[in-house]
Amino acid sequence: MQKYALLIINTLNEYIYGDVKCEAPTEIIGPIREISSLFRENGFPVIYLYDFETKNDCEEKIIDDLAPKEGDFIIKKRKYSGFYGTELDETLEKKNIKNLVFSGLQTSLSVRHTAADAYYRDYNCIMLTNACCDVKKDLHLKSILYIRDFYGASAVSTMNFPRLYLSEEGI
Repeated sequence: MQKYALLIINTLNEYIYGDVKCEAPTEIIGPIREISSLFRENGFPVIYLYDFETKNDCEEKIIDDLAPKEGDFIIKKRKYSGFYGTELDETLEKKNIKNLVFSGLQTSLSVRHTAADAYYRDYNCIMLTNACCDVKKDLHLKSILYIRDFYGASAVSTMNFPRLYLSEEGI
């Protein structure tokens, strides 16, 4: 049976409601909430990755609509990649996870660089196309294609993920 981990990247107030917000960031909240519930219900890790140094410390907070639940992992990243200088790789190794499912903000930066580092570490990457966004929708789409073409990632919607990746008997 395949094991998966959901990565939720940079779902911070500053990026959704502040000056650095993405184009239509609230559209990804529902899909991320639904897929994270599916992962939790079936015992797969949900891992939050977010920028350690944001402009305003008071806004360095994951949005309430996607607040972590008991048992979720929260990892503060220091660079664009969630692997650089963090415990992400060790956390995944301990859980015997080789399949990463990506969601969150800044597809062209944090999502892309985390996917690159995942590729270099031989993880399988799955991009949830409707659960990621960027400052412009066309930049988001170009980034999804880049990650797919250069890092071998799959690109699917949250609606299709269970049908394509989870067995009929359940997870």
